[in-house]
Amino acid sequence: MIKLKDYKRIKGGIDQKLRLLERKEEDHKKSFMILLLYPAHPPEEKKRILNLRKRLRNERNWPNTHLMEEFFTQFPYDDTFRLLLTDKHSEPDMIAAVFTEKGSKDGESWELGFLWSFAKEHARATGEKDFYEKFMVRTVAFVEKEVNEKGLCTKMLASGTFKKIIVHSFENDDELLDLVDSTAKRLLDYKFDLLDLF
Repeated sequence: MIKLKDYKRIKGGIDQKLRLLERKEEDHKKSFMILLLYPAHPPEEKKRILNLRKRLRNERNWPNTHLMEEFFTQFPYDDTFRLLLTDKHSEPDMIAAVFTEKGSKDGESWELGFLWSFAKEHARATGEKDFYEKFMVRTVAFVEKEVNEKGLCTKMLASGTFKKIIVHSFENDDELLDLVDSTAKRLLDYKFDLLDLF
């Protein structure tokens, strides 16, 4: 049986490590890049993602959250995908592909396929065998519940290249925010080995 003083000492040590973990998470969140892929049509769906980015930056403290189109306005398509894969300043730590019920699925499906094609080719050309796998670990699909129920994305996400990515289902924008936030935290801990503090 653990004595009270021993329990307090152990609990104090755990609490101290938890506070240290929280501080390190907040520090690393500033440089952790989230890239949002989303339906551009209709305009109402794009507004939802713009609001998601705003809330991720302001409410959840992920300041380095960007939209895919922000890169396309600066560089041609080929250069954009190459930079996203190989440039340390542009490379995303998490690619969040959001599929909504009313949004078009074609554009972001094409972007995902293009990114993965570049990733696979880069791995082949450089001999970095784990590059492709690491890239897929960072890719997560967030699918609105109605899309799943109607089977609109099921075949696409469960076959071919897409079958290896994690898929989360959400019912509303608040739940989407929570899921993106918690998934980013998990990838953040993985990237910086923050859990090694324990």
